[in-house]
Amino acid sequence: MVKKKRLFSKIFITLLCIFLIFTLFGFFIAPPILKSLLIKNISKTLQRDVSIAKIDINPLNLTIKLSGINIKEKGKTDTMFSMEELFVNAELSSIFRRALILKEIAIKKPYLNIIRNKDGTYNFSDLLEMADKGKETELKKTEEKKKKPFHFSLNNVSIIEGSIDFYDSPFDARHTIRELNIKIPFISNFAHHIDIFVQPYFSAKINDDVYEIKGNAKPFAESHESYIDINIQDLDLPKYLSYSPMKMNFKLISGSLDIAGKVSFIEYKDKGSSVVVCGNVIIRQLTDEDPQKNFFLVSPI
Repeated sequence: MVKKKRLFSKIFITLLCIFLIFTLFGFFIAPPILKSLLIKNISKTLQRDVSIAKIDINPLNLTIKLSGINIKEKGKTDTMFSMEELFVNAELSSIFRRALILKEIAIKKPYLNIIRNKDGTYNFSDLLEMADKGKETELKKTEEKKKKPFHFSLNNVSIIEGSIDFYDSPFDARHTIRELNIKIPFISNFAHHIDIFVQPYFSAKINDDVYEIKGNAKPFAESHESYIDINIQDLDLPKYLSYSPMKMNFKLISGSLDIAGKVSFIEYKDKGSSVVVCGNVIIRQLTDEDPQKNFFLVSPI
């Protein structure tokens, strides 16, 4: 009896020590190590200076938070991408189910600076080339080894208060996106999730014009069934018509566009795809360079 008590005591003390080591490592040791590795590897991969202000890990709640992420332009000190905070909360069942299951992914105040050069390339064109090479390598590996699909379930995905600056050098024009918010309840390729509708949400101010899109979609179902609500208010028509590649025989001085519509898409096995568009399009205060040609238009789709 005494031997059994001693054995249980040893097991308890051993488990307690493992728990304490795991907790201390997660809270205090892992964050600086992970921070150093991430900065080194991401900087090398992107060929840009990368900094991370702080990493917090809670091994008990399985959460990780990266604060103050900043990626510079290649060979410059200007910011190309930054993020106030990236928060990820993992699910313990990921280990037992051999899948990536996340309770929450929250990206707070991301910022992206896009520059279109005069030759038509972008300040991230080199990254796209690297991504294409990586895809080719991955496709070769996939062909060599036929693997079972990797299962994942990403829940409560959100982008909060995002911003984008876009400088179009050929046109010497600047465009902005502010108050960018994206919410996706879940994205999953588990069999029991395939026929459940995902309800994404998007809203933003693009050049001070308000955009809002809501939808229902089955991204991993064979039908790819999707329904999208589109709501655009006060779109500045002259600003966007200036990007038309075709020459127009008129010059638009003013005009705004409102769209309130629905788009549905279903891909059938035995016949072609079906796309249905319905709603209203309203064009207001439309004026060209001739002041006598002012007119209004209301057009249902």
